[in-house]
Amino acid sequence: MVDVLMATHSHSSLERFEKCPLAYRMRYIDRIRDRLGESLEQHLGKCVHSTLEWIHLRVHDGILPLWAEILDDFLKRYDGGWTDSIRLVHTDRTRESYRLVGERCLRNYFEANTPFDEGSLVGAEWDFRFPISRADGSPLVTGKVDRITRLAPGRLQVHDYKTSSFVPARHELERSRQPALYVMAIRRAYPDAASGRVELVWHYLNSGIMIRFDMTTGGLERIRRQTEELIETVQACTDFPARPTRLCAWCEYGHLCPENEYREKVRASLDGEREPEPGIDLVDRLERLTSLRREFEKSFREEKARIERTIASHASEQGVNSVLGTRMEAVVTDGAKVRLRRKR
Repeated sequence: MVDVLMATHSHSSLERFEKCPLAYRMRYIDRIRDRLGESLEQHLGKCVHSTLEWIHLRVHDGILPLWAEILDDFLKRYDGGWTDSIRLVHTDRTRESYRLVGERCLRNYFEANTPFDEGSLVGAEWDFRFPISRADGSPLVTGKVDRITRLAPGRLQVHDYKTSSFVPARHELERSRQPALYVMAIRRAYPDAASGRVELVWHYLNSGIMIRFDMTTGGLERIRRQTEELIETVQACTDFPARPTRLCAWCEYGHLCPENEYREKVRASLDGEREPEPGIDLVDRLERLTSLRREFEKSFREEKARIERTIASHASEQGVNSVLGTRMEAVVTDGAKVRLRRKR
C-alpha cells in the first residue's frame, strides 16, 4: 500500500504510469534517485532546447543571432555540460554522432524560421499549474511549454521542440494529451486566449518537419475527462506492476526491476551458469505449438480452397447448384462460393 501520493501530475508522469506503473512508483512515489545518470539522448535534447530558448530571448531583446553564434552556443552547452556519468544507450552511436544530430536540428530550425519575426515572445520554458476540473480539491496538472508567441490579440501560438526522428501523423497530435494540456493551461493564464485561437506548432527538428494544428473544444473536453479519470486511477492504485517494452533499455530503474532480474537469471541459465529455468522450456513448447498451428491453418485454407474449386467445377459439369455427400451437401452460389448444409 502506498502511503504518499503525488500532489500534482504532469503529462510525462501520467505517460510513465501508462507505460510502466513500477517505474512510475519508483520515480514519483518512492523518489528513488537515478543511479544511471542522464542519457546522451537527454543531454542532447536539453542542450538543443536551451539554445532555442537563447535564440528567442535574444530576438526578443532586438538581437538577431547569426548561425555561427547559434552553433557556438550549442557547442558550449553540449561540450561544457558533458560529464563521464552521461550514459550511451545505443552502443553503435557516439558522442560525436549525437553532436552532429544536434547541429542538424538547429540548422533545420534556423533555415526554416529566420528572421524569427512570426509574432512576439510571450514566454519561453513557461511553467504552468492548473486544476484539471472546476471542482474543489481538483488534482493539479503541471508542465512546461517550450515557447508561447502572440500573433495578434486573442491569437496565441504554442511551440514544442522534438529532437527524435519519429514524426507522428497530424490526426494523432490532434487527439493527444500533451498539446491539449498546453491549451488548457494557456487559456486559464491568458484572458485573451480564453475565447481566442491557440494554434499549436510542433517542430520535428531532426527532419525539419513542422506540423501546425488546433485542438477542438470537443477534443479538449474529451482529453480533460480522460486525464481526470487517469489521475483517479493513479491515485487509487495500490499495485504497480512492471510492464516490459522496448523502452526498458532506457529505464533508469532497470537495476531494481524484477523483470530485469528474471531476464538475467534466464540468461545465466541459457549460458549454463546456473540451473535450467523451467519457463524456457514452457515458452519454447508454446512457440512450437503456435508454429504448428499456423502451418496447419495455412494447409487447411489451401486444401479447403482446392476442394471448393473442384466442387464448383463438378456442379457446373452436372448442371446443378449443389453436390451431395453422405450426410451433407455443398451448395454452390454466385461467384463459385461453396457452403455446407445438412442434406435435404
